[in-house]
Amino acid sequence: MRAVAIALASFVALSTACNDVADMSRLSGGSETSGKPALKKKNQGIKSIDVTPAVDTIGTMDTVRLSAAVMLDDDTEWTGRRFRWTTSDANVATVSQNGLVVAVNPGVATISAWNEGIPGNATIAVRSATAAPAEPVTPPPSTPVTQPVTAPVTTPTPVTPPVTPPVVEPVKTTQPVPPPVSPPVTAPVTQPAPVAVTQPAPVAVAPPAPVGAIGGARPARCGNEPLGFAAQTSRDFATLYGPTTAGRLPGWGTEEEMLRASQRLIDVASAADEPLSPGNTIRYQYPVGLQGGTGPGTAAYMPPAPTHYAYICMSVRYSAGFEGNGMTKLGYVNWPGGSFIIMANGGGTTTPLTLSFPINHGNFYRPDGSQKPNTGNIYTASTFTRGQWAVLEMLFEMSSAPDMPDGRIRAWLDGAPGVDKQGYAYPGTSAPTMGMSELRLHAIWGGGAGPNGCCVTVPGTFDIGHVYVSGK
Repeated sequence: MRAVAIALASFVALSTACNDVADMSRLSGGSETSGKPALKKKNQGIKSIDVTPAVDTIGTMDTVRLSAAVMLDDDTEWTGRRFRWTTSDANVATVSQNGLVVAVNPGVATISAWNEGIPGNATIAVRSATAAPAEPVTPPPSTPVTQPVTAPVTTPTPVTPPVTPPVVEPVKTTQPVPPPVSPPVTAPVTQPAPVAVTQPAPVAVAPPAPVGAIGGARPARCGNEPLGFAAQTSRDFATLYGPTTAGRLPGWGTEEEMLRASQRLIDVASAADEPLSPGNTIRYQYPVGLQGGTGPGTAAYMPPAPTHYAYICMSVRYSAGFEGNGMTKLGYVNWPGGSFIIMANGGGTTTPLTLSFPINHGNFYRPDGSQKPNTGNIYTASTFTRGQWAVLEMLFEMSSAPDMPDGRIRAWLDGAPGVDKQGYAYPGTSAPTMGMSELRLHAIWGGGAGPNGCCVTVPGTFDIGHVYVSGK
């Protein structure tokens, strides 16, 4: 059956390529360019081979046209180039020499465009064409968004009545000397002092001082937390959790210690320069030979109930010279009916690692296999610098009901805005469960074969120093 699928895919690719040769004459993605190719500028080296789109998801037997461009050191394109196209797994996706990709079977394949012996890669995820469950249309329930905000604002009001002592003053006007007048005067002065101290507490949103049930206060650099959010967990990874619940913060799983014991690829390391709570970090290790699509271990947090508005702040660091794999994952944000991947796109040891949020299947697709409107992958302008700590902040505002286009996704890296996607339609199973149900820190190296077709070639590490979660 697989052989039939591959043969059919080849036929589709060949017939489509023949029909599209004329239309593709202007594209650099493997097209046969007529005339003399443009000359490379003197003393200019090739900076990269850029393939567009770099990441895409298609259904089995669907096609997508890729294009490629040779970029020189001065960021100009070397036009008129021809490319040799290859696939890392023909059982998943094939590619013609015109850059036409045909999906064969579910999985992930790396499509490469070669020129001058240098590849440019695109990651193609093939999903099954089977129907996703039809989503129920449930009327949106009212969301208690304003409850946490109004409560703290009313606290200053009771402080105003103590201003009534001036009424006593006219009665004692004829007695300027007696000292009893001074106590009523000083009382109103001292009363506002504690009020001024307590007022900022509800407004600043910062959780109280370290509490055993939470783990700690909101780190100072987590500065984009919205007003009215309640802290859920604040963990500094001073230790990994074992198979028992002893000493474990609520909501955190126990499997991280078991994975460390069996694979020795996840452990606690010292990190005096960690920006949120200096001291320790949970370290994921990627030794030479680690297969693409493999994660060293997992640390997962599950809130007591789905969090409709979820704020996540965490410190992360990729080691100097970290070898990316196009689809290097940091973790997942899951909710009933859908999931976002927190991903660092970029292959090799020098290509920038760019933050993105690809969708992770779930109910993002209709029963006929087509993608629902107002959804899709989300890309940012934020890049991680290898060898340096970064503070990543994310805010997921779920839709009021499944598939309603009133959701929002925001992200910041080191305080700088990276993306603000509004009008997003979060899929789901029903309105009461429209909220984050799990933050899964599963740092998988790539989604399949690496740049060299297999495995890690340069050893590296990935650190998470502190995780703070709040919401409402």
